[in-house]
Formats: sequence, structure tokens, C-alpha cells
Amino acid sequence: MITRTRVLKGKISDTNVSQVFYRSVASLLAADFHFEAPVLTAISNTFTVTSWHRPDDSLEIQLVEDDAMPARWFSVVGRQAEADHVLSILEPQLPIWPLDELEKKASLPAIDPGAVTRLALGAEEYSDNTFEIIARALRSRKAEIRIAAAMATGVLRWPQFVPGLQTAAEKEPNEAAKRVLQRALEACQGAE
Repeated sequence: MITRTRVLKGKISDTNVSQVFYRSVASLLAADFHFEAPVLTAISNTFTVTSWHRPDDSLEIQLVEDDAMPARWFSVVGRQAEADHVLSILEPQLPIWPLDELEKKASLPAIDPGAVTRLALGAEEYSDNTFEIIARALRSRKAEIRIAAAMATGVLRWPQFVPGLQTAAEKEPNEAAKRVLQRALEACQGAE
């Protein structure tokens, strides 16, 4: 099973993006994909997950809406050929952030620290550019940006982040940031 994730454009308050997503999933039903009724899970007041899955759990689509980050993304989990086929149907219908635009926004984390985490969500494979942007954010003077970068490394779980996370965790003066850095370090070490 593989997971493919795409970050959706649009403000989190823009319900049109969610409606377009729901219509896009409905188009899958018309293309003979069989899903059970969607399940909405409110993780908190600011974080919800809507999921569609096959009765045999061989394929799942999740729409995640995080008001705190803020971000909206979706993931397709299943066998590679099937997940790629689902994406080939959904992607043309949806406003998706291309990786180069996510990298550009994350390069200026002082404006939007959440952009660093959104970059991690949109990066499927290792890239030197994405790595450098997130590694630079780990060294920021602002705790908020360091926390976002630590969250990004935890999402990606690239072992290349381990040395930078070790250094950042050792030097971190902010206790909240230190805890996030240590969890991210554990996640990246587990990926080695």
C-alpha cells in the first residue's frame, strides 16, 4: 500500500474547495469505484478528516482540513496502480499546489510558518531543494518556524534530517519546540 498526498489551494474558510472535492469524489463513484458512505471525524474544533473507503479497505481517500495550520489536503491510500488511477481522475478537477510553488512559499516562512509544513505534505519523494528549505527553517530564530520545520521533518521522515534535528534539539531554548524537535528526530531515526 502506498500513500499519495496533494495539498489543495484556497483559503481554509473557502467551502467551495471542499465542495469541488466532494463532487470530484462523486465522479469516482460514476467511474465504478465503490466506496462506503463518507465518514467525518472531528479530531478537534480545528481539525477534521473526511474519509471514503472500500468495504475491503483496499483503497481509501481522506480529506483533511486543519484550520490551525491552515491547510487542506487529501491522501489516497491503496495499491500503487489504483492510487495513481484515482489521482489521474481527481487531479484535473482540483486546485492543487505544485511542489515548486509550495517550495517558494516555504522559502519565506516568516510570512507563513505553516507553509513549511504544507511543503512537507506536498513532497512525495526526497529532493535537495525541499530538504534545504526545511533544514534552513529548522535553524530559524523564531520558535514558531522551528516548530513548523520540525513538524515537516516528522511528516517526511527523511533520515537526512537526523543530524540537523539532533543539533536543533540540543540547542533549542523553547520547551514546546524542543518536544516537537525530539519527536521529529525519533520519527526520522525510525526511518533509517
